[in-house]
Amino acid sequence: ADDWKADKKRLGVWGYSAGAQLAAMLALQPLDSSVKPRCCVGGGTPCDLTGIPEDSRLLAGVFGKTRGEAPDVYRDASPITFATSNAPPCLWFHGTTDFLVPIENSRTMHRKLTELGASSELYEIPGQGHLITFLDAKARIKAIEFLKKHLAAKPDVANP
Repeated sequence: ADDWKADKKRLGVWGYSAGAQLAAMLALQPLDSSVKPRCCVGGGTPCDLTGIPEDSRLLAGVFGKTRGEAPDVYRDASPITFATSNAPPCLWFHGTTDFLVPIENSRTMHRKLTELGASSELYEIPGQGHLITFLDAKARIKAIEFLKKHLAAKPDVANP
C-alpha cells in the first residue's frame, strides 16, 4: 500500500472465474484484519466446490486430490463456507448458460449472504456462457459502478 500510495481502508476486490474465487475468499476471510476489502465483485464465481462430483479430476491438479479423497480441502476452498452477516457488500455476475461454473454457484452465494443479512447483489446475463460473460460490457459497467459506490471516500468525522 505504501509503495503504490494505496488507501488500505478503500480496498475492493474483483475477479473472474478462479480469480473471483480468490477475490471472494479474500473478502470473506481476510488474511490480515488491517487490510480487509470493503467490497467484492465476482464473475462466474465457483462459490461452492463441494458440489463437484467426488471422483472428478477437474480440480485434482490444483488441490492434489479429488473431492472424494479430500472433502475438507474443497470445503475450505469454497467461499460460501465463509459467508457471514459481516461480509462486505458483494456483487455477483454470471451467465445463465455457464456450463463450466454453473450459475447456481452465484445464486446460492447471493441467497446465503442475503439470508444472513449481508449486502449482496446478483446480475444474471441471459443466454451467456462462461467465456462470453467475461466480456459482457453491461456486467463490467455494473461492476465499476458497484466499486465506485462502495469505495467512494467517506469524510473523516474527526477531520472533515
